[in-house]
Amino acid sequence: PPPPSPPSPPPSYWTHFAHIGTTAYLIGSSSYNSAVGSQAAGDSVWWLSCSAADAAAASAGRSIAMKLTMGEVVDYFRPTSGNSLCDMLASSTKHEFSPDEVAWYTPTYLGSNAMGGSARAWPRDNVPGDERAYLPFWGGAGARSGCCHSSLTSGAAWGQTFDLYVNTAPPPPPDVQ
Repeated sequence: PPPPSPPSPPPSYWTHFAHIGTTAYLIGSSSYNSAVGSQAAGDSVWWLSCSAADAAAASAGRSIAMKLTMGEVVDYFRPTSGNSLCDMLASSTKHEFSPDEVAWYTPTYLGSNAMGGSARAWPRDNVPGDERAYLPFWGGAGARSGCCHSSLTSGAAWGQTFDLYVNTAPPPPPDVQ
């Protein structure tokens, strides 16, 4: 008989949490605390409340995780122990990273007012096949939209569009009358 296949990661349930579809949107450390825009209305920038996503994960008995897509790159993040999704989204030092949802790393942090990311050359020096100078930043530093790479080999630049997903369905935002 053939050898058994290697174990595959458990299937994930990803809910679209945020869409930054413009290269010039300023995202600050408290931005993700409140919902903005509307996916249903086709807004170029929208996101759901991070506290609602945290609550949905807790009620489902799951630890929150986030998938970030920027160009052709897909990365996974989760808050460090004792931190929530909101804590992680507002910080440059409260996330763990995975290229595949299996191996998790605590990157060397840049330690700036950027949100997310890593120190320069961390992905290139620590993740096989990854030539990026930085892990993605999802805001902060007074810059526009996200940073940095649309492929594993592209140069670093702010002004990247990106999408965020969470691994559990947050409740729909309340109707605004």
